[in-house]
Amino acid sequence: MSEESGFFTSVAGDRKYTAQFMNEKLHEAMQRAEGVVRHADGELMVSTDGSLSVDVAAGVALKGGVYYKNPAGLHLALAAPTLGTQRWDRLAVRIDRMRRTMQAVVIQGSEGSDPVVPAYNPSDDIPLAKVLVNRVEDPPVVTVADEREFRPLFLTDRNSLDDLGEGEVYGRVLKEKAEALNAGQAGLSFRQFGFVSRPWSAAQIECALLPLGSGTLFVGRSDTTKLSYSTDSGISWADVAGITIDNKIMSIVFTGSSYLAAGGSPARIFRGSPMGTWSKVFEDTTQEFVSALVVLSPLQILAACGDKIYASTNGGSSWSQRGTLPGSYLMTAMANLGNGVLLAAGFSTDKIWRSTDSGATWTAVKTTDCYEKRPGFIQQVGNGVVLLGYNDGGLLYRSTDWGLTWDSGRQVAEGGLFTGILADGEMLYLPQGKALYESADFGQSWSLKYPCANYDSIVALGKDSDGNIITLGYQSHLYWGYPVAA
Repeated sequence: MSEESGFFTSVAGDRKYTAQFMNEKLHEAMQRAEGVVRHADGELMVSTDGSLSVDVAAGVALKGGVYYKNPAGLHLALAAPTLGTQRWDRLAVRIDRMRRTMQAVVIQGSEGSDPVVPAYNPSDDIPLAKVLVNRVEDPPVVTVADEREFRPLFLTDRNSLDDLGEGEVYGRVLKEKAEALNAGQAGLSFRQFGFVSRPWSAAQIECALLPLGSGTLFVGRSDTTKLSYSTDSGISWADVAGITIDNKIMSIVFTGSSYLAAGGSPARIFRGSPMGTWSKVFEDTTQEFVSALVVLSPLQILAACGDKIYASTNGGSSWSQRGTLPGSYLMTAMANLGNGVLLAAGFSTDKIWRSTDSGATWTAVKTTDCYEKRPGFIQQVGNGVVLLGYNDGGLLYRSTDWGLTWDSGRQVAEGGLFTGILADGEMLYLPQGKALYESADFGQSWSLKYPCANYDSIVALGKDSDGNIITLGYQSHLYWGYPVAA
């Protein structure tokens, strides 16, 4: 077979290339990797505001050497199914070889009482999301399930990511490592974590949403800008429009199709998507804050508002009071254990509360030693084990029976700053100041894993789709757990 090369300027028609030839060569040059390109704009993430439509964020994709770019986001309408039925649709980027285009399309399924997700063409489609349009009763409820297939920007000989963003972080890691050695510090932590960004020089960080396996991050604040987001694991940030409160955002959750942010004052809940405008969906002017949100299902969400428990059964569009928490003022941690079982803990109460009827009634199951401490988290970590951590010099409590009984609490390190926890498979990671501790036995014992995972005390941590552990510090420093050989 003769050698092939290209591409060169044609002289008198001696260099002509077909689209198929160029697609094949681009596909080979990109190591035959296909899908949505990571860290490019909004990564073609699909979201909905609850209406009969979806938004596709800006992004880039490749399929068989065919290039697709959506520079500014798209708004696609969904057809309403017949009343009393529901339907699965699918969002995909599709190559139409007859029209010679590549576009985002809605693949509409068949409606019924138990609909089936429509198939896509693996030769020409890049799947983005499944969309359930539920019209068993009006109004229709739209739920989005992400199914994007990602490709790395570049593949190394070790099958790891080596894109420009990580290359920049790599350089910063080397700088941090050199500075640490010059200062006479131990180098272990600087070989493990690298500085990524500091988006705010003076921000009052109140809460953060760093979902496991996602590059989309949210930070709730109490300064002028109340809510900010990143779609590239924290490299760049933008502010959310439409949040109108005088104080702070205290809780952020993802329902499966949209995001909810709660705070005060007055007590309000807002609903939206990362790049869309957010709208107010709840307000209680008699209360100062909505201090905690917990998702029971894509349609059912609970909110703690003073001593009241509010519930939504339509993905956050509307709310009604479901129950009351006796003697509580500021519930800052709630957890859904499944089958109607919930746990809650708060500031200015020394009780751990448990509900077995999805929040309608509550029973105090533990009196703690942390009355004036703020709970940083409650999380079920496996095998019926639940961990509850209090901030500001508090204790870490552990239950092995789904929150029915609890131990007497403990400290893991001096200071007692329990702000969050990361459950990654069978491993747990717990921040204490700048350090991360590790447990492989559901929190029964802890050992120091990373002595310095951030510049300052860690207020939130997560893990993105590339496997980077993300830590957010009190002074807004964001670091990645990026492995660098010694």
